[in-house]
Amino acid sequence: LVIVALASRAHLSKSPDSLLAAYRQVRVEFCAKETWLSLRLRATLPCVPSCLESRVPPPVAALVSTSSADLPAKLLKLFKRNPTAYLLPTDVAEQLGVGRNELFDAVDRLNDKGYSVEFHPYLGLRLADLPERLLAEEVQADLNTRLIPKRVVTLDSVGSVLDAAWELAEKGEPDGTLVLSEEQRRGRGRLGKGWFSLAGKGIYGALLLRPSERDETPNAEMLAHYGIAAAICLAHTINDIAHIPATVRWPNDVMIGAKKVGRVLVETNPDISGAIVVGFSLNTQMQVSDLPEELREIATSIRIEEGGTFNHNRLVRYFLFCFDQLYQKLKRGRFRFLTEALKEYDALRRKEVLVTDASGEHRGMASSLEPYRLTLAPLEEGAGEPTVIEADKVTRVRVIQ
Repeated sequence: LVIVALASRAHLSKSPDSLLAAYRQVRVEFCAKETWLSLRLRATLPCVPSCLESRVPPPVAALVSTSSADLPAKLLKLFKRNPTAYLLPTDVAEQLGVGRNELFDAVDRLNDKGYSVEFHPYLGLRLADLPERLLAEEVQADLNTRLIPKRVVTLDSVGSVLDAAWELAEKGEPDGTLVLSEEQRRGRGRLGKGWFSLAGKGIYGALLLRPSERDETPNAEMLAHYGIAAAICLAHTINDIAHIPATVRWPNDVMIGAKKVGRVLVETNPDISGAIVVGFSLNTQMQVSDLPEELREIATSIRIEEGGTFNHNRLVRYFLFCFDQLYQKLKRGRFRFLTEALKEYDALRRKEVLVTDASGEHRGMASSLEPYRLTLAPLEEGAGEPTVIEADKVTRVRVIQ
């Protein structure tokens, strides 16, 4: 019936305008450029589309042309406005003002970048999944934040994301610049320790912040607040996205149960006043076999704990949205709220812990915790005064029970 309709309307059309009207009614592109149906018609009736190619004027929307470079981005926005629906290529091409060949070239380019765009011969086009690799445009797209990220730099591999962020700081990059890498070859933790960073199996990032308008470098207590804020947001992301209860082990570790899944490291640079770098790492896709033997008893990943995989771009976006809310308050000098926020994620609360710092080992019950200070109560009543330990002097924290 469709073939008959096409032939009849083509025969009766005496002008380009009437032919265009017929085209819009039948919703099939005569020139074999836009729909799955036209592909099938070309195989059976090749003379019908080709003989009319020169007579069909472009759709009205095509008068507003879309450049080749912008087309994939505009196509992606169209998909995201219809996240679960299939879209007919003829409708998509008409909205974007392009032909079928240009449209499917844009689809190929999205697939090359890691997006999964499905083409169903009867239903049309659909965005099936986001790229697994980190993309700046995917992290920033429609992210409802105020201060971060001002710019996103994505790398395939780097020695350390912290070093990469400091290089950008030296060049004058603004407050809120984010560096992300698929791999760290020399990831580092506190006190010169390393951080195992397997390519494609984790999120490795660093935020360049310039929190003071007077270009002053924050002191140790203020730095602890920025670190705790980032750790809380990592734990919050795991809780909300993966539905796994994650906690913060003061001063900088993110835990699932008794195993470490992430960490935060805050640095300053004496040569760059007013700037700090907040580094963060999160083990996402690692399996037990990926971890070195010496780490299998103390480290884990979201995949090990939950069994599934989670898109890195979604995880980063959630983390950034959370951290942006906290950073707005910290930048205005509001620090006390973090003590209350930390209580929800505190891994040490009312537990016996052993803390090592520059003065030695301290054992006691974690009775009070602030971003910069941990108070240990004596294990036995009347056995002495509480011990207060500061975050920048801690070398090790271990939960006894």
